[in-house]
Amino acid sequence: MNEDELNDSFEKIIPRLRMPSDYLDQLNEKDRLTARRACLLAWFVTGGTQVPRDIQLQSCLAMFNGQDSLVYAGTGSGKTLPIALNILLEDPAKKRVTLTISPLKRLQITQVISYHPSFSHLTQKFNLGE
Repeated sequence: MNEDELNDSFEKIIPRLRMPSDYLDQLNEKDRLTARRACLLAWFVTGGTQVPRDIQLQSCLAMFNGQDSLVYAGTGSGKTLPIALNILLEDPAKKRVTLTISPLKRLQITQVISYHPSFSHLTQKFNLGE
């Protein structure tokens, strides 16, 4: 999909009230396109129910651009979405591995159960000491 097609799709598919327009307007063109791709991916993989919020896009862009990213937020605030989006944005030919560390076994199980059906990528949990 070229740049014009991506922008047209974004404008036609994502409801205007759900767009993170103020955040997107602050980005350079390259990051804006990547963020719009992330929004479209989130919209499609969640069945048209979710568009990333500013902080989720900020984290996703940092990871995508090779920067470190630390998100400190409460349970259920959406910290997992940027990780999943970054995996979907990545070129599969690079065969990269994303490692997410969680100290909560229940959260690990929940992520394994929800990741694969929602985002169609292999997910595995490992517990030391089991």
